[in-house]
Amino acid sequence: MDGLEDRVRRALGAGALAADPSLVDVDAVHAGIATRRRRRFAVVATVAVVGLLGAGGAFALNQHDTKPSTSAVLSVPTPTVEPTVEPTVQPTPSPEPTPTVVPECRTGDIAMVSATTEGAAGHLYTDVIVRNLGPAPCVLSDSPGISFSGNGGPDTVRHDGSVPADGRTPAVLARGAAAHVTLDAQNGCNGGMNPTVFNNLKLVLKDGRTLDVPATLESSCPLLVTNWYLLP
Repeated sequence: MDGLEDRVRRALGAGALAADPSLVDVDAVHAGIATRRRRRFAVVATVAVVGLLGAGGAFALNQHDTKPSTSAVLSVPTPTVEPTVEPTVQPTPSPEPTPTVVPECRTGDIAMVSATTEGAAGHLYTDVIVRNLGPAPCVLSDSPGISFSGNGGPDTVRHDGSVPADGRTPAVLARGAAAHVTLDAQNGCNGGMNPTVFNNLKLVLKDGRTLDVPATLESSCPLLVTNWYLLP
């Protein structure tokens, strides 16, 4: 490029154009060439910078794109351990005490106390009282049997299972306690004719032995015998 400019300079200087320097300004040509060189250099530099920036950006983008992805790891919660609950041990209930069976009173432990007769409204009530003289409690259950001598038959005695309103059964007698039985004689049957006479009257206990009743009774109706009972 520099050789071309020298040749142009010599041609212009040797020819007709040299006589008129206004036609060609060699210095202006040189200034334009220098200006164009600077512009080309600036453009090349700019392109180089832009290229570098683009490469850097691409590198940055590539760096961003190739950044290793992180996988989200779910945190597994620690399982809650329930406290161990000891089973409640229910206390074993105490067995019910076996009820003490009170034995039936034996004739040898029972003593006759009295036999008191009172009349009311055609009835003769004989209250017979006995006492437990044995070493332990005993029971007089149900109604005593009746033994007697006279003109009556078995149908002249009836056990009705009754007790007075204030009487308590069963007749469990503590040592020294008393029990009662009531004999009810009536004269309202058969017009009061031919009554049954109860001589040698006896109470028969469960062991088959007897207690003498110190009384003689007459009744035209069956003799009613209550159950054994206790009074308050």
